[in-house]
Amino acid sequence: FLDVLDLHSNHLTSVASITNLKVLRVLNLAQNKLTEIDFKNLDSLTELNLRRNQIHTVHIQLPKLQRLFLAHNCLNSLAQLRSFWHLPLSELSLQDNPGLENYRNVLIAQIKSLRFLDLTRITPIERRESAVLNEPAQENDYLFDETQRKWLTEHSEINPEINPQYGYFQLQQRGKLYIFGPKFLHEINTNDQ
Repeated sequence: FLDVLDLHSNHLTSVASITNLKVLRVLNLAQNKLTEIDFKNLDSLTELNLRRNQIHTVHIQLPKLQRLFLAHNCLNSLAQLRSFWHLPLSELSLQDNPGLENYRNVLIAQIKSLRFLDLTRITPIERRESAVLNEPAQENDYLFDETQRKWLTEHSEINPEINPQYGYFQLQQRGKLYIFGPKFLHEINTNDQ
C-alpha cells in the first residue's frame, strides 16, 4: 500500500485521481500549478503540503489531517478557511498569501488543536487573547464612544487597537495587555509568555 506520495515540482494542474488512495498518510504537492483543492476521501491523510502553488480555492474534509502547509498561494479570504475549523490540525502554515491578513487570532480561536501557526508556536497568552478577541459582541452591547476612546489613547503606551465588529479595545500598559469590551475587562500579564 502507498502511504507516502511526493509529487512536488511536477507542474501538476489537477490531482483529481489522488482521491482514490485511501491509505495515503503523507501527500506532498508543493511547487506545482494547482489552483483549486477539494479533498474529501483521503481518510488516512495526516500531512498535506500544498506550498508554492497558485491555490485560490480550498475545501478540505480530511478527518485525520494534523499538518497542513499552504504558504505562498493565492488565498484571499478567511471565509475560505472555514473548512479547517473542524480538522484536528496541530500545525498550519499560511504565510505569504497576499489576500490573507489578520487571520492569526481568528484561527487560534477556531482551531482548538492548533499548536503551531506559520511555523511559530502558539503561546498560552496568545490562546487566551484570541479567545477574548473573537468573542462576538452581544445584541445589547455597544461600541465605545469618543470620550472612552480618548481616555484609552491618553493612558496607553501604544494606540489602542479598535475592533468594531466585536466591540472591544485593546491596550498595553506596564507589561500588561488590557482588553476592554462594553461589558468586560480582561487583564492579561504579557510576561506569562
